Amino acid sequence: SLVRDRDVPRWRATWEPLLRESSEIICFSNSSKNILMQAYPDLVPGRIKVKPHSVDYIKNAKLTVAASSTPRIAIVGEISPPKGSRLVAEMVGLIKERKLGIKITIIGTISETLDKRIVEVLGPYSPADLPELVRRSGAQLVLLPFVWPETFSYVTQELMQLGLPIAVFDIGAPAERVRNYERGIIISRINATAAIEAVEDFFSHGAKKRPRQGRAR
Repeated sequence: SLVRDRDVPRWRATWEPLLRESSEIICFSNSSKNILMQAYPDLVPGRIKVKPHSVDYIKNAKLTVAASSTPRIAIVGEISPPKGSRLVAEMVGLIKERKLGIKITIIGTISETLDKRIVEVLGPYSPADLPELVRRSGAQLVLLPFVWPETFSYVTQELMQLGLPIAVFDIGAPAERVRNYERGIIISRINATAAIEAVEDFFSHGAKKRPRQGRAR
């Protein structure tokens, strides 16, 4: 809605003169820098600085979520199509089809209408309330279903600072950050089946003895 002309080559050609003349270009992740260099391979790499955003408003504090007999996961943020809303809808379909018993809490909003027997949508939230909302949800795993390359992802860093298990697809800044996080799970294939398999792996191995990566490849 912000851009009338969606032609990618024309978009890149429009911005290239500015990027060429810039003395410094700031990216918020190495993933973004790599994508920028793919689009503009003639840029001087030394002019591109990687400076992640600060999330010091969330203090490092391990959050403990009580164990539940029902597999429960949380999805956090404003989940639109680029953030994976359609993929989440497909996951709900698989949960119903396979009778998996998995429950999902959306801490935030989602652009799809989903089965309320499986999904609870809490609505907009304040970052300061995130720890308590996750705790009350009973979710032992947080899935961030983003299907485009986020430039940074505040919510990923917020959840890491709370010490929560996080599953993400292998794309963009979330994967870059989660890859070296001891409670991180990278899902190699970007689809609903792979996400469900990673969730099942997590709960079958338990929160303490799960694999570093989901078996979905």
